[in-house]
Amino acid sequence: MSTSAAGCSTSAAATVGLWVITVHARLGGIALASASRSGGSELPDVRDVLQGSDPPGITTIARTIAERPLFCDLISEMSAVLERNVSAAAVQAFKSQSLDKVDDLGAVVADRMPDLDGPHARETIAAALIITAGLWPIANPAPHVTAMYAEDPALTRAHVDFEDRLQQLLSTLITGFLVAPETRERAGCGS
Repeated sequence: MSTSAAGCSTSAAATVGLWVITVHARLGGIALASASRSGGSELPDVRDVLQGSDPPGITTIARTIAERPLFCDLISEMSAVLERNVSAAAVQAFKSQSLDKVDDLGAVVADRMPDLDGPHARETIAAALIITAGLWPIANPAPHVTAMYAEDPALTRAHVDFEDRLQQLLSTLITGFLVAPETRERAGCGS
């Protein structure tokens, strides 16, 4: 068993990391479900996506995730680091809880966005988390990379705003679900 600079074993640190992710996933899920249920019109009919308006439901999902930077950090490290340093049983328990939470949040989205069926609503939540894993580190670079952007303005286009980009990508995803229902079978969301 290896030991980190802080004196914790890698396995113990990863177990704590999985616990923190689980807690934040629960808190994030509770906040998202609460935000989506709070205002009667918080999540509108998803036809608004196709009409080019700013869909509040997607805004709520993106904002809720963006407001939890530690959660985003942990999601971005989860598969690459944390899941590799704990037992299969710990990962299995975590994955089971995570999938249940994604199902629960997908049901909330499906309830509030009636044109989006259950499998697509679940995929929207799953995609939001997958996108977060890759997008968060790009939108929040190391200090020396941020300094590089300041010194070389031509590279600033490589830097993105996390919440805005997440919202754009989720809007595109939902639009695709709505205009091309046959994607359900290709995406593994078949009935």
